[in-house]
Amino acid sequence: MRKIEMRTMVMVATLAVAAAAAGCGGGGGDDDGVDSGPTSDATVRVDGATSSDASADVDAAVTGPDAAVTPDAAVADAATPDAQLADAQLADAQLADAMVVATGESCAAPTVIGVGTQLAQTTVGFANDLSGATSGVNNCTGSDDGRDRVYQISVPAMNRLVARVVPVAGFDPSIYLVESPSASCTAAPRVCLAANDAGGTGDPDEVRFVNYGGSSRTVFIVIDNFSSTDAGGVFDLVVALETPPAGDLCQTATTLGAGSHSNQTTVGYGNDYFDGNADDNCSEADLGLDRVYAISVPPNNRLTATVTPTSGGNFDPSLELIAAPATMCDASPRVCLAGDDSGLAADANTVTYVNNGATAAPVLLVIDSFRSTDTGGVFTLDIAFDPPMAGDRCQGAEALSGTQTGQTTLGYQNNYGYVGNDTCFESPGPDRVYAVTIPVGQRLTSTVTPAAGFDPTINVLSQPAAMCDVAAPVCLASLDNGATGDPEVLVLGNGRTTPHDVFVSIDSYTAAGNGSGSFDLASALTAMPAGDACPGAPLITPGMLMNQTTIGYGGEYHVASPTCDFYDATDGLDRVYQIAVGAGQTLSATVMPVAGADLGIFLVAGPATSCDDTQALACLAGNDLGGSGMPDNVTYLNDTGATRNVFILIDNYQVADTGGDFSLVTTLSP
Repeated sequence: MRKIEMRTMVMVATLAVAAAAAGCGGGGGDDDGVDSGPTSDATVRVDGATSSDASADVDAAVTGPDAAVTPDAAVADAATPDAQLADAQLADAQLADAMVVATGESCAAPTVIGVGTQLAQTTVGFANDLSGATSGVNNCTGSDDGRDRVYQISVPAMNRLVARVVPVAGFDPSIYLVESPSASCTAAPRVCLAANDAGGTGDPDEVRFVNYGGSSRTVFIVIDNFSSTDAGGVFDLVVALETPPAGDLCQTATTLGAGSHSNQTTVGYGNDYFDGNADDNCSEADLGLDRVYAISVPPNNRLTATVTPTSGGNFDPSLELIAAPATMCDASPRVCLAGDDSGLAADANTVTYVNNGATAAPVLLVIDSFRSTDTGGVFTLDIAFDPPMAGDRCQGAEALSGTQTGQTTLGYQNNYGYVGNDTCFESPGPDRVYAVTIPVGQRLTSTVTPAAGFDPTINVLSQPAAMCDVAAPVCLASLDNGATGDPEVLVLGNGRTTPHDVFVSIDSYTAAGNGSGSFDLASALTAMPAGDACPGAPLITPGMLMNQTTIGYGGEYHVASPTCDFYDATDGLDRVYQIAVGAGQTLSATVMPVAGADLGIFLVAGPATSCDDTQALACLAGNDLGGSGMPDNVTYLNDTGATRNVFILIDNYQVADTGGDFSLVTTLSP
């Protein structure tokens, strides 16, 4: 309305001046006499309104036979009624345009584009309509709090959309793809086809999406920004549709068998697989062009795949091995069977995988590259199958017995890394597995003496072999006490009522440098001392036991449990007592360690089978609040109505502890 009001004011002022001029002419006798009627009859009546003071209204037509305008009273801007009407219609059209939402403001009103380059685009003046996503979740980026602009494109079947945002200096955009309908953009949570905000200010960001379906799909391309204070910026949007070559995607992987395959290349292929994480066994050097091969691994065989660059230059390949089907390549996060980028540019890289199953295992091998500026390279791919070495996995563990010299993890693979595990030491190096049976009432002592430069770890798990491959395995013992070149000593007793079959995995603290090495392994089975486990624990009476110790005992009980208070932090050597608590009696037990010893105390209800070292303990009470040399106390009221045997566990706080001396005070009341 402002445009119309302004135009009205201008026209009224102009007509008023013209009317005044006409009046002056009549009074002076200079009028040319075209219309000699009264002044009031000569009024221009816009919109048909009668006005005695020569007022004019915009958007009106001149009516009436006496309304002829004399030449002296003519107004240039209002020369004809048609001109006035045209001006008014233009003002109305401008107002209507101002009320229409700009194309690109949202997914409901996108800018429809095709392939090519959209030059000098901007988010200046656009609003922040899309926000709230989390980076890495649903293929989206959390860099979406700034101003955003939306484009729309149709992606034909089996075509790859490549969209690249190229900002001018000073602007740092993000880019993500969302499939129609428009409601998908504002869904909570939002699901994206792809997203990228890896580039810094002034750097381009690129996303890719392949339509594997049998018909076209409509996709929104969103240009956004990480900052809620974003004022917008200028950019070019480069969009392409490609037909991927065979092997460009996991869905179209090139099938290969054993042998040496020369003159392979990633030149002309796309960068479809990136953002890998070493925690998922993938390679993080995956920013370049990639190519995929499909390999079938025979049952009970090990696959060894080696890529050797032959084109020279700066081609630095990396490898990722992914379990079929092809959709596993597109998972977020991507999980790999193995990955490698240990070699420098022009160096060979190798991945291995053992198929322990009874049928062939299909896998996908992705050849990638370290640099985002990679233009591809030529390489030889060697594929070999052979039975795995003894001890490579729990399924083919070697027998643990006596003194075994000249052992090594060289040539073995990292099957058991235990990343993020609560009971096993994280061990990213190659591992070698031994099997042993611990008889009832005996304990295993195994000493690993490494060669110089090797830093081994020890993890012990219960058999069967499937226990080694569960998502969160429970280690019965886990050691990494010594530094590089220092021995590791495992002590583990069998306090069960049946023989205990276990695996002893010799691993490494690190995957690089000293991740593999040679060692000697000496093992022996001896009788457990009284109190080493719940079965056979000495029965005590209330009072004080002095000069007690955990030195020389095993570390059987360290499994985390929410009912044992701080028990999940007491992973060291432990010693067990038992006491009879009568119906209605309250047991109070206090451990008083000597200076330098940090001990916890925990109560577990009998029978002895309650102390199963592979299950989370159900504690009646627990306490490890006291620090080194400080006492800890627990109490328990037996309200079961019958006498109850209770086990008292004294445990060291740290797995690295070699034991400590203490006194134990117990009372029963009333």
